[in-house]
Amino acid sequence: MPLPSYVAGLLPNVRVAYRGSAEPQELFIDLRLSEPDPHGLPAIRVRDLVSAINAGAAGGSHFAPGAGSAKLLEGPRPSLDPAEWHPGPEYRWVIEVRGVSPLFLRSVVEWLMIAADPIAPASLSIYGSLHPDATELSVHDRQLQPWSAGTATYPQRWPSLPFALAEETVPRGLALRVAFADDIDPDGVEKLNEALGLWALLSTTYPSLARDGVGYRSFADRLGVHHREYSRFVEELDIAQDVLTTTLLHVLARFSADVAKIEHVDVRMP
Repeated sequence: MPLPSYVAGLLPNVRVAYRGSAEPQELFIDLRLSEPDPHGLPAIRVRDLVSAINAGAAGGSHFAPGAGSAKLLEGPRPSLDPAEWHPGPEYRWVIEVRGVSPLFLRSVVEWLMIAADPIAPASLSIYGSLHPDATELSVHDRQLQPWSAGTATYPQRWPSLPFALAEETVPRGLALRVAFADDIDPDGVEKLNEALGLWALLSTTYPSLARDGVGYRSFADRLGVHHREYSRFVEELDIAQDVLTTTLLHVLARFSADVAKIEHVDVRMP
């Protein structure tokens, strides 16, 4: 599976050195754009990345979805005031993280490659305060190229999900049904929509079903809520099922622990 062109062409200028841990550490991100971005979009991308980690998206076979957390310590932040937008072209962020899978660094790299789209990045450096070692919790920039070999280089599914799960293959689209232990209130629905919105954003960098490039999904989702059930339908979907479903289930597991207990999840996709 080829890497997206915006990643493959920059690989010689990407540096990664990270070792995952259940204990907090600092993650340093240095991004340089090929030209200034007048809209300050990279700050929005990093904010969404921090939110996605807190929503459980960075978990994997090494860390439970509920173990992940992130807090922006330093660096540009989004603002409604254009006078406070940071045009770059050089950016630095310091984020306190814990429970972030080393394989999630692939998503971090791909997400930041489109941080100021259509302005191209010139270089990217991501490193943690814990030095990498020889264990599988570590990732180095020399591993970036092998990421193109397949989808096993994304976080793998946490084995102990807190709800019953049914998965079915369908010809097209994605149908999600979530059953809760009790009625879900409007605040809970809003929080679930926000969490699934972050999942959808991350999916824009995931590979296609054929693993021949970046996947695609429509964003005009149809939603339904009825007492203890929540449903979501995506009409058009061409994204690798294992990657997309794993992130979805981790986000739902975190939601079940933090907001409203989920009893059953039904996922249908190609």
